[in-house]
Amino acid sequence: MAKITDTMVGQLIQAIGGRDNITHCGHCMTRLRLSLADSLHADRDTIKRIAGVMGVIESDDQFQIVLGPGKAQTACELMNGMLSAGLGALEAPAAQSADLGEIAAAKKQALKQKQTSAAHRFLAKFATIFTPLIPGFIAAGLLLGFATLIEQTLLLEGQQAGGMLAEFVGYMKLFSKGLFSFLSILIGYNAQKAFGGSGSMAPSSPRCS
Repeated sequence: MAKITDTMVGQLIQAIGGRDNITHCGHCMTRLRLSLADSLHADRDTIKRIAGVMGVIESDDQFQIVLGPGKAQTACELMNGMLSAGLGALEAPAAQSADLGEIAAAKKQALKQKQTSAAHRFLAKFATIFTPLIPGFIAAGLLLGFATLIEQTLLLEGQQAGGMLAEFVGYMKLFSKGLFSFLSILIGYNAQKAFGGSGSMAPSSPRCS
């Protein structure tokens, strides 16, 4: 496998858009984590073709270059040394001379990705609220359905065909409706927790000194 060298790190700096485009350089076990002034200046295809680069990941506001275990730290130290020494101060001619239509399309795509992420976060919160309660809704629905079925098939209209059976059906309806009411409370509780609430309906009062 390719080693982390000054030449390789210099190529990374150039492909990323030059020294001025890198605002922060850090690392984890396998990735070089960079904060860029403008991610549009980074040439992703060129970065992926550099020997030793295993992939590129863009997460939140970080531009991450996958180098493998034990190599990210070395690359980070070399890159920080070069940036401090003023090396790799290359301009980003591709971005500067790029067609304005391409830049607008790239920004539109980035905005679309942010909107998609927001939709995913909302759907995740929606699932957090309702998913744990699905078994309860199924049980309450089945209980009410069986009670209605027994009432319509075994209990004649206007007659009390078996007092215990009628009472049993009444209890089934009572429990099912009570369970629906309890689940409604749990929906409100889960929604409050999912959107950052404290889980308590009582407002917090300020402490007096």
